[in-house]
Amino acid sequence: PLKDPQICGRPVCSKTSKFRYNVGTVYKYDHSMYVKTALVGSGDNTSELHVSSVVEIDFYAPCQGILRLYSIEVRERAAQAAEEEFFEYGEEPEHTETSDVDETGGVHPKSDVIAEELMRFELRFDFHDGMIGELCHEDDEPVWTLNLKRGILSALQNTMPRFDIDYDTTETDVSGICDVQYKTNGRNGTSLLFRKTKDLVSCKRRYKTTSFIQTVPYDFRTNYVAWPILNSNSYCDFSIDNSIYKSVACYERHQLVPFSNGLAGAVTETYNRLELTDEETYSQESNNEIDIQRRSSLLYDHTPSVHETHDEIKASRELLMELCVHGFPNIRRDFPDVFLKFLTAARALSSNALYQLLTRSRAICDNGHKHILESLPYIGSAASVTLMKDQIVENNVEPALANKWMESFAFLTRPNEEVLEAMLELMKHGKES
Repeated sequence: PLKDPQICGRPVCSKTSKFRYNVGTVYKYDHSMYVKTALVGSGDNTSELHVSSVVEIDFYAPCQGILRLYSIEVRERAAQAAEEEFFEYGEEPEHTETSDVDETGGVHPKSDVIAEELMRFELRFDFHDGMIGELCHEDDEPVWTLNLKRGILSALQNTMPRFDIDYDTTETDVSGICDVQYKTNGRNGTSLLFRKTKDLVSCKRRYKTTSFIQTVPYDFRTNYVAWPILNSNSYCDFSIDNSIYKSVACYERHQLVPFSNGLAGAVTETYNRLELTDEETYSQESNNEIDIQRRSSLLYDHTPSVHETHDEIKASRELLMELCVHGFPNIRRDFPDVFLKFLTAARALSSNALYQLLTRSRAICDNGHKHILESLPYIGSAASVTLMKDQIVENNVEPALANKWMESFAFLTRPNEEVLEAMLELMKHGKES
């Protein structure tokens, strides 16, 4: 059927057989997430991030839900009680010693900023008896907040046909398109227990390279990896009571295969837990739905985030100075390495930040202006395309360089609306000139 502009997902909602989420009810879950990266076997060299929040799931219509987040806190270390809750879900996780700190000692310096961004938009999604096929969000929502919400909704996805049988299938979620296996684990009182194990080696559309070298995704052989660089495990434990999620606990472990020795090596572990705390019903008034602005899936969005902070601008300026030192006229061996680092840093800049870098480039170093002009086609961001368009329209570059830029536009990956608008303006400029 055709898409309804006000309905997320399929316009037809079939009768549910597994889940019994009531329309007009808000389900509240305590959400805790813990990410730890460590060099296992080499002491206490670890990096941690803890996120706690309240997740609200509002089923405002059949097969239609809204995800909201609030009471969000980001910490660099967690209270001991929270640690002990998480560890029972990992595969032999080690106890992490933390120093005695006061209540606010471990709060991340950007906790409030992160919380504000995550709470700014609510996310609509379809929920067809456990399957989440489509997300409906606003144009202005940042990519990184959407990806975090994709991770939460992926934990709530269950595609079993029934709760009384084991089931093997393929699911699409934030990890990619992966083979999964559901197994029943009996009961705990009135709750049904299940474990979903995900085969991350089988996942497609999981990775994305960010490079000026043009590549095309290619599936060589199904379920075959010549040499997986990561040894990964992933599973989720579900507890379902009265046909709704009582709790969900997910664990992943990724170990870098090169330079590892058994369980020792570079390891990243993630814990994700949702626990039902409350249900609130409300009276539904006349529903004046607004048209959906954008639709997407649970797949992770690899679009690079754009930054305009002092750190990114400073890093780009310092790398530009290094390009001048290592580049023309006395090109040194380290020039390609510095050039790649500059492209990576510049790719994260906004249009305004990149324009400011170009404007000040002559004052930064002698050949700084030339280095930026030559780098713009390889940066490949919407900001670099806009800057090239402005320079061409204002006749600030030589025709030979302008033609070189025009040829590079054919190789742009993931062009967005900003890029298309720049192309339209260039076509209008070409007709007028």
